[in-house]
Amino acid sequence: MKITVYKGFNSKFLSSVSISPLTPFTNEEKLNPIFLSSKARKIKLLFLDWLEENDDDIFITYEEFTFIQNEIVAEKENSTFIVEFIVNNYYPSLYPLTFPLDDNIFNEISDENLTKNYSKDASAVMKVFEYITRVNDTYYGAYSNFEDLQLGKVIKFFKSSTILDDLSLQEDAVFFITDDATNYIEFLQKIEKSKPNVIGFRPRDTIAGHQIEEALLVYASLNGSKVIKTTKLTVEETKLNSEIKGVMKEIYSYDEFLDLRFYTDPSSGNETHLVSQGVL
Repeated sequence: MKITVYKGFNSKFLSSVSISPLTPFTNEEKLNPIFLSSKARKIKLLFLDWLEENDDDIFITYEEFTFIQNEIVAEKENSTFIVEFIVNNYYPSLYPLTFPLDDNIFNEISDENLTKNYSKDASAVMKVFEYITRVNDTYYGAYSNFEDLQLGKVIKFFKSSTILDDLSLQEDAVFFITDDATNYIEFLQKIEKSKPNVIGFRPRDTIAGHQIEEALLVYASLNGSKVIKTTKLTVEETKLNSEIKGVMKEIYSYDEFLDLRFYTDPSSGNETHLVSQGVL
């Protein structure tokens, strides 16, 4: 007996899932926290009935899981069923909302003074999401990561591309990874339209940075883009370098910074990348 939890997928994807669903709701309803909040008791009963009477594997959405996570945790201690999370790693941590969100609810959620006094609908939404933001008129939500409870295996759905070490490639788009997933979503929206052949990026060695890098590599894999580590500088770095170059030229008569080659990870191979002295 296995219960598969799909996180971050839309209704179109759910239509392709061959496993039987736990609930009889439409795919759109399975993704709507406000609807599910009104059906929480029914979802719990359906889950308990499945444990007692059915040996078939089933699936639920992450949204549905949120409303029965306590029951799953409790029953996991005394039952042999397996929980497996399938995660949509096309996105780093922010996912486009798959249900209609009223602007009034968004404004209520965004009001820091109302964190303990949400309306019923806003409370249902915030039961599933840690926070919600808007990027170019599209709502995105960051899920509460209940899979961290270690109830079962977590599987990334998409395969990612590899980073190329090819100095002859010229970037069509460049992204400097930060810990802010919103910045990446804005970049993603742009490249989904422009379809760049070569994407240059600067990595960031943090948990959030690794998530964003993985999402970028998934995009590249699905869209046939090549990915390289860029040697370009941000606007701020370019301005600073210009100031430093002036000092260097005045004191040492140097005109340009050199590009230095570094091993990406000496312990795992010979892959290298260039870093400007200006960055260092």
